[in-house]
Amino acid sequence: MRIVTWNLQRKRPTSPNGRMAIDHLRSVSPDIAILTEGWVGHLGSDFQHADGGPTGITHLGEGERKVVIASRWPISSVRIDLDVPTAGRFVSTLIKTPEGSLTVIGICIPWFASRVKSGESENWDDHSAFLRALSPVLHEASQSPCLVAGDFNQRIPRSRQPRKLADLLEDTFKGFEIPTAGERPETCRMLIDHIAISAGLEYGTVTSWGGADEGRKMSDHDGVSVEVSFTDP
Repeated sequence: MRIVTWNLQRKRPTSPNGRMAIDHLRSVSPDIAILTEGWVGHLGSDFQHADGGPTGITHLGEGERKVVIASRWPISSVRIDLDVPTAGRFVSTLIKTPEGSLTVIGICIPWFASRVKSGESENWDDHSAFLRALSPVLHEASQSPCLVAGDFNQRIPRSRQPRKLADLLEDTFKGFEIPTAGERPETCRMLIDHIAISAGLEYGTVTSWGGADEGRKMSDHDGVSVEVSFTDP
């Protein structure tokens, strides 16, 4: 099965650049897509959708979401109850794939300056609070096949982020493999949108792409797809 994640930089699906991003996503042929800074029902009616719910951020549109999961297969057991001060950045689902049931968690970890301008937070505080709240959720979810994807807002391995934040991310994803880590040969850049897999899953081909095409900007993030399958029992 092909898993895709991409931050779509709030582009409306009906805008020219937003339609180009959707066309690109469809050309990649995802089975499951975890989209951040997207919209409710982003990929259309031939996918089932779940999202992290409203964020409470006043400048976002009514249909905007920090994280959306789109699946060709049935979605159930939707949870958005991560105990953090930044709403709408977490959604956990159970997807019934042809290979078996798979927990899929979509995340949009706050960027380093989340709520700093408003004076509600200091640099990296919301980011680290999110990771600490996520850690026990991932530990529990990883007891069965689990996939986590979205905007991690960190390069892996560590680039310019503080070492303690890189260490916290590594500790949060202990027991998971992150096949999207490292510099991608397609773009010669490291990603901040990642896909992580637990035991019981394995990965094959990893392919990334840039956010611009034909001189038009679809996103300020690179996207990535990973071929994932269940391991033999």
